[in-house]
Amino acid sequence: MTYERHSLAQGGSPPAGFTDDLGRALLRSPGATGSLSVAWSVPTVVAEDPNYGVTFLAIRVPGANARNLRDVMFFDRLLIPGFSESVGLEMLGPASFLLVGHEAVATSRDTLYVLSFPVDDGRATATPGPNATQPFTSDQFYAALPAMDPEPSPQPPAPPTLPSVAPGTSPPPDRAAEALLPDSIHGTAVTKISGRGPALFKGDFIYLALPAYTLSSELHLDLRKVSAAGGHPDGISTFFVVATPLPGFNAREILAAWFRPQLTSGLQVESIDVDGQLALMYSSQAVYAKDGVLYWMSYLDVGDFPPASPQPRPALRDLVVDTVRALP
Repeated sequence: MTYERHSLAQGGSPPAGFTDDLGRALLRSPGATGSLSVAWSVPTVVAEDPNYGVTFLAIRVPGANARNLRDVMFFDRLLIPGFSESVGLEMLGPASFLLVGHEAVATSRDTLYVLSFPVDDGRATATPGPNATQPFTSDQFYAALPAMDPEPSPQPPAPPTLPSVAPGTSPPPDRAAEALLPDSIHGTAVTKISGRGPALFKGDFIYLALPAYTLSSELHLDLRKVSAAGGHPDGISTFFVVATPLPGFNAREILAAWFRPQLTSGLQVESIDVDGQLALMYSSQAVYAKDGVLYWMSYLDVGDFPPASPQPRPALRDLVVDTVRALP
C-alpha cells in the first residue's frame, strides 16, 4: 500500500482530528517555543479491508517536551464529552505508544505522531474482494514508521517514603478542605472528616490519604504538608468522596499526574458531562479535577459486602453526577 503526504499551508484545511483548540493546547505545552507544523499521510486508494486504512498525522512543536506533547493529545481526546474508550500504554515494536480509543499516540523528540485506525469505514467492503489489500506483517508496519521514542522521559521518581508519626497520633482536622465538599449528595446529608500532616497516612485516615499518595511522585508533593477531606452521604452504602487540595496545579496537570502511573495497566474510561464539567469514570471509581483540587469518588467495599441488610446503592455514575453538581 502506498501513501501520499500532505502538509498544512497557510489557510489550508487541517486533517481529521486536528482542531484549533488542539493547536492552541499544543503551543501552550511547557517548553514549546515556536509555531507548530502539521503534516499527514493517507492511503492513495481506499482499502477494501478497513484494517489497512491507517492515517498518519505528524505535529512538530519546536522546543516542546515529548511527554507534555503526548499528555496534551491524550487529554484532548479524553476530555471530549461522551468519550468511552480504552486507554493504555503499549509497546509496538521498539516504540512506546499511548493507545486512546482507535488512535495510537507516540513522540519523537519535539514531534507528536498520531496513527488513526478506521472504524466502521462505510467505503470498505465487509468481506475483502479479489483485489483486497495484501496483508502486511507487524515487522513491515514497524519498519514503515518513523523512529519513535521509547517511553518519554523523565520517568517519575519512586514513591516517597511515608513520614513517621508517633503511635496513636491523629491528624488535626482541616476545615478548609472540608469546605471543598458538598453538604449533600443524592438528597442526603454528607458526614465529613478531614486531616492534614503526617498522621493522615496512618490508621483509619488512610483512605483520605490515598489520592495524595498516588499523586505525590508525579507532583513532588511534600507528604508532611498535604491535607484531605472525605465525605460520606448518610445511608448510601459505602460511597465516599475525597477532596485533595493541590494549590498551584491546574486541572490538566492534576489529571495527567493521576493517570500517568496507571496507563501501563490499561483502562476503560468514560467521560461524564455534568453541566459542562467533565468527570472521568473507570474501574469502579471516578475523578474530577479543577484548578487546585482533585476529587476522587468510589464505593469503598472493604471486607464482606454486601452486608445482610444492604443500604441503598445507587449506580456509581449517578452519584458522580450528583456529587459534581453539588460541589461548592
